[in-house]
Amino acid sequence: MLTLLLAACSPVISNPEVEAIQLGETWVFAYSEEPGSSMDALSHGTAAQVDGCLQVGDAVVVWWPDQLAEVEEIVLAVEAGEAPELELGGGGMSLEEGASAEDFPAAVREHCTPTELWFSSGGEIGGEG
Repeated sequence: MLTLLLAACSPVISNPEVEAIQLGETWVFAYSEEPGSSMDALSHGTAAQVDGCLQVGDAVVVWWPDQLAEVEEIVLAVEAGEAPELELGGGGMSLEEGASAEDFPAAVREHCTPTELWFSSGGEIGGEG
């Protein structure tokens, strides 16, 4: 649901499971290591920078490390004023559905105040950008 970017000289802030990566003016998030499993729901939405963080629809996304090159392209498009429509697999949680902000990874809470979080299932990011 969200997209993630990576830049070679950007600061990286880590917690035990998720990294916060600043790409230009935008924060994105990725697993520190590829997880052993993932969820298989499907989500879609418009990529946008909200309060300095990349969101897809209303969700901040935690990306797999091998998706970062695609996420970087999405961030560049968003920062250039585009609004790419994206589709990605995974699963998530939201405050509206009973999650607490404390359920979100610390790296996300340090940089964003999302109402939804999406955990990408890896693979290609679909959509039109």
